[in-house]
Parts: sequence; C-alpha cells; structure tokens
Amino acid sequence: MNTHSSDGQLDLPWPYAWEVAHRKTSSLRLARVATVIFLAVTALIYVTRYPSFAIFMLGLATVVGLLLLKGHLVTLAARRKGVLGISRATISGRDFSIPYLGFSRAVTYTETTLSIVTFIYAATLPLYMDDIPFASTHWTGRHLVVGLIASLAAIYVVPFLVARVARWRQPLGIALAPEGVYHWSWFGRRFLPWDDITEARPVLNYGPSIKLICRDSIWTSLPGDSALCWFGFFRRYMCTIHAGYLAVDPAIAYYGILFYLKNPDHRHELATDAGVERLRRMDFPPSLAEELSDSAKA
Repeated sequence: MNTHSSDGQLDLPWPYAWEVAHRKTSSLRLARVATVIFLAVTALIYVTRYPSFAIFMLGLATVVGLLLLKGHLVTLAARRKGVLGISRATISGRDFSIPYLGFSRAVTYTETTLSIVTFIYAATLPLYMDDIPFASTHWTGRHLVVGLIASLAAIYVVPFLVARVARWRQPLGIALAPEGVYHWSWFGRRFLPWDDITEARPVLNYGPSIKLICRDSIWTSLPGDSALCWFGFFRRYMCTIHAGYLAVDPAIAYYGILFYLKNPDHRHELATDAGVERLRRMDFPPSLAEELSDSAKA
C-alpha cells in the first residue's frame, strides 16, 4: 500500500487528523515567518535607545523561531523523511535484533536548543525589565509579575534539560518486537505487549502522534520499564508515541504498528530481516488505508 509523490518518492497516505493539521500548518507558514521577522526587526529598531528592550525582543524572537522550526520539522518536514531512518536494534538479553525507528537528529537538536534558550531567557527576564520603554512605573509590581512568570517558565523547562542530559546517549524512539512495542522517550522506557494493545489511533499531540489504547492490565509496571513507570501518569504518557519526532515518515510507524497489531501471524518476522524490509518497502495491505478512510468519514 503506497503511492508516488510528485518527486517520485513512495508515499503512504496520512490519517485524516494528520492530513488536516499538515494543511493548516502549511497555510500558516508565511504568517509564522512574518511574526519572527517582526520581532527581530523590532529588536533592531530599539537596540540603540533601549538595549534591554532589544534583548527582550531578540530573545522572544529566538524562542518563537525555534518553536516554529520544531513545528515545521515534526509536521511539514516529517512527511518527506522517507525510510532511511529505519534500522535495527538489539535489546539486552536477546540474540537477535528488531526494527528500530529512532528520533530525528534535527528534531532532537532543535528541541534541546529550544529548552536551553527558553531557560536562559526566562531566568534572565527580570534583570532587564526596568528598561522596557512602555512598561508601567510601578516597578515593584512589574518585577513581581515578570519574576513569577520567568521563574515558573524556568522551573518548567528544567526537567526537560535534566532529561536531555541524562539520556543524551540513550536510544530515543520505538522498536517493534515479536512480543510488543518498545517506546523510549526523554524520560525513560516503556514496554507495551501486543496482547495488551487493543487499538492504535492517529492523534495530534505536538504533531502527528500514535495513541495506543491498552487493556487494564497494562497499568502495572513491567520488568525493564523505567522507574517513572511506577507512576500512573507516566504510564499513560508513554502510551502516546510522538511519531513526528521519528527519523521516518510518521505513517510508516503508524501503519507498521497497526499491521502487526492486526496480524499476529506475521509478528515472527520482526525478529528477522523480513520485518525491516516490510517497513522499508511500506508493504502494508490496502485494507489498512481503507479502514482509516471509513473511520474518518464516520
């Protein structure tokens, strides 16, 4: 099940929810770029008279620009990633490797840079608020409000920075095994057995994502799961795969999970080269796409 794109590449049809988001993101591309340019130009205008305000606007333009770049990478650019990001990984204690779909390096570096820049910007924001030209004369209240916002923003970003340092050399992404799906995020690992997954839904969660609907038995931590999986909120969080972050077309991850979920007789091939080759060829039955089309119309 595949089609050819305008540049001759093989393409998989995206689920309806992803397709709508892709079109909206594409239509707003110019407006978002214009926003960043406006902030940057404003910073340049005030750089001589109000240098602190120029720093404030330049920092804001940088944060907004990185956010938009990340959004582009996980939506518009995600569709053209193809199959080159498909590789094999060996889980400890096994004598065979399984298909592995890792995070895109561009997304990883962009999000890491965004976290660092946001932390620095938020942490230093109260230091130069006095020089903003149109700010209120009540500097005490201004410092209280801005200081609180900056502190909360910095505290929010810190866990992400710590996670990125702690797991910098660790795998990030998903792997499909004969017995289930392995999911590595910035905050740890979660194993989801096929027998406990009842459905895979395409959703939007910071870009194209795959929500795995699981039986009640999945809400207990399994051997090999990260320590955070003792907490219910984290187990629920790890049931959603941010497919736009992967180094492949998100549709490959979605159709791959859906195919092996619905075809247990084929799961044995995930322990051989046949599993990787199926993903690279996008060799999925047309019935999967037809089923998605019918559910979207309903």
